[in-house]
Amino acid sequence: MSAPVRNAAGQAVAAHSISTTPMRFERRRARLVESVVEAAATVQERIALLTAS
Repeated sequence: MSAPVRNAAGQAVAAHSISTTPMRFERRRARLVESVVEAAATVQERIALLTAS
């Protein structure tokens, strides 16, 4: 499914795929979640090292 992209005169100049947009955001969300999980693991390791001393 695609939606036309229009210029200021209202002419269709391109077609934007609607179905790929959610996939792009899902990939971005997945990368964000992955980095948050990695950061949480790092914090957890540091806390464990500090409390073990």
